Amino acid sequence: MDQQKKRTLAAVFIAALMVFSVAGFAISGFRPAQAPPPQDAPAIPFLANRSYTSNEIALILGAGRVIIESVYNPGCGPCAQQDQQVRAFALAFPDSIFLSSYATTAVEGFERFRMIGSRGEVVDLQGRDLSPEGMLDVFCTISLLQPRECLLRVYTRSPPPEPPPIGNETNNQTNSTLGGGNQTMGNGTGNSSSENGSATS
Repeated sequence: MDQQKKRTLAAVFIAALMVFSVAGFAISGFRPAQAPPPQDAPAIPFLANRSYTSNEIALILGAGRVIIESVYNPGCGPCAQQDQQVRAFALAFPDSIFLSSYATTAVEGFERFRMIGSRGEVVDLQGRDLSPEGMLDVFCTISLLQPRECLLRVYTRSPPPEPPPIGNETNNQTNSTLGGGNQTMGNGTGNSSSENGSATS
């Protein structure tokens, strides 16, 4: 009788072990596959001696940045000078501006000198004021990212109005006004007395 119980318990244990083993394999089989690690986005040069590709332009503008294109013929002296001006401006805002700057002989007399805003606005820089202040005006108008210089230019150009005078100046003005009133009142009283005197006589 005892041996029969032992055999029964052993059979139950083996059966339970088999059930748990099958369940474990089933659970592991339904485990969702892990996604592959994300790949690093291709680096886009901040200063490029070539044109940006359409994909790079979409990524740059989509991130709220601005693109400056300075493409000119090597024989254009004024173009090279303009290029130096916009290059200096772009270097002042490396987190907000991408510059495509190069000379090309692919097309005779080919020039492209413009700024592309975050929303796709295109501003031709030919004939514009290329001083730092002039470039900042265009940049701050079309850029979604507003650096500190854009936020502070309003205050530097339009200082707050001066407060009204206070203290002695205000008191002097008040006393002067009151003194004039007393003189007027005195003159009025004097004239009235003369008239009364004339009427009495």
